[in-house]
Amino acid sequence: MSDDLTVLEEALNAFGTVPTLQEVPRRTLADKGIDGPTAAHVIEEVHTPFNLAYLTFTTGSSAFQNIVGVTHSEISGRCAVVRTLFERLGSGPQAKMLVSYPPLVNVFAADALPACGVEWSFLKRSSRDAFIVSACREQPKIILGESSFLRANFEQANKLGPRLRCRRARSF
Repeated sequence: MSDDLTVLEEALNAFGTVPTLQEVPRRTLADKGIDGPTAAHVIEEVHTPFNLAYLTFTTGSSAFQNIVGVTHSEISGRCAVVRTLFERLGSGPQAKMLVSYPPLVNVFAADALPACGVEWSFLKRSSRDAFIVSACREQPKIILGESSFLRANFEQANKLGPRLRCRRARSF
């Protein structure tokens, strides 16, 4: 029996068609275009079925974040929405967008942003001070973030006044 088991094991090692854990494809935060810091998240690996382009979460406006599975067939529709949105915003080619909450990129699908000429960056740290520094240094044309976080930041920036030398960006 041991010989048959050894033969089976050797055949499995030589001709196995199902990947091992080390061979399973990985989809990183960078692959999804959301590789920026957040203050209230942990990075966790999950098994995602091949029929999904990626997983993301809602922002939690109902007090709980809900998981959202985005299918491959949805990506083209999301790209069309991004084109329409950025045309309405009047953002030209190579528009810079500062993203204060990285998972929001998944609302669009990261593939859609380069197609619209949008380059995005994230805060160094998920904090008000980091937001103000990034907004003033990078001079983005567009700022994407959670409304309460943006409002608090703009209020703080207004109190600091012209010392910041920030240019007005469109935010949503």
